[in-house]
Amino acid sequence: MKNILVPNDFTDVAILASDIAMKLAPSLHAKVHFYSRAHIPHNWEGPSEKMKEEFPEAYERYEEVKANFRQLKERYADEKTLTEMSYSSGDLVDILSKYIDEEEIYMMLMGSSGADGMKEFLFGSNTQKIIKQAHCPVLVVKHQPENLEFKNIVFASDFHTRALPAFEKVVDFGWHFGSHIHLLHVSPLDSWKEHDAGEEGNIELFKKACWKLPCTVHKFDDMNVEMGITHFATDTLADMISIAHYGEENYFKGLFRGSITESLVNHLEIPIMVVNTKTAKTWNSMVIEDSKTMM
Repeated sequence: MKNILVPNDFTDVAILASDIAMKLAPSLHAKVHFYSRAHIPHNWEGPSEKMKEEFPEAYERYEEVKANFRQLKERYADEKTLTEMSYSSGDLVDILSKYIDEEEIYMMLMGSSGADGMKEFLFGSNTQKIIKQAHCPVLVVKHQPENLEFKNIVFASDFHTRALPAFEKVVDFGWHFGSHIHLLHVSPLDSWKEHDAGEEGNIELFKKACWKLPCTVHKFDDMNVEMGITHFATDTLADMISIAHYGEENYFKGLFRGSITESLVNHLEIPIMVVNTKTAKTWNSMVIEDSKTMM
């Protein structure tokens, strides 16, 4: 059984992500994990009269999280999908890193406000940090899609071999929906201004990795990478865009580093899956509190 993780602060966009995760779970044969960061002290020992007396404000926050989880449980009372709800204090990024490792998370699903300017996401600026560093695919949604069939998935890349492991995760996701994978290479007309287009790489390797599904190669010219991906996705009625994120390292001049990934996540309206190319199972770790299972 696969595991889907939904960080949840119980805002509208978080509930949207939760709803979509519950709808995706049967197709992925997955259990859904809901996690909430609670602003409680590190020496919190759990709900008790002692904690209530020593940390009255923290106890109120605990009761609030508990009430929110109860509402979430009631919301999905008629669903057959297995769920787990937990909370903890500490640094969100490090907590999620530990959670991904310990629960063998297949995919994380996060919501975006979709507001003008796309200033911040769920949990504020931490979301972009999570997207950049998570060692599992992160699916970002802004609103309820018309359907969750994912018949057309665009994988936009420069097709450097370093992106191949990330692509294999996209193919595995698409296999559950019988998706058609569109391999997209954008040639930016303004590359001399923004970035070196670099080598196109070996697309044949990606086609071979897509043997389970129908796969088509596309080469697209546009003003820049972001516009090319957006225009191509519109033309092909894409249900999802996926990209391999190379992170902040400067091993080579790839197209899909921080600024491009951030821009796509901020401006695209359809679901976007970001898969990091890093292979390390952990991020820069800190000592964090173990999460507590709520229900």
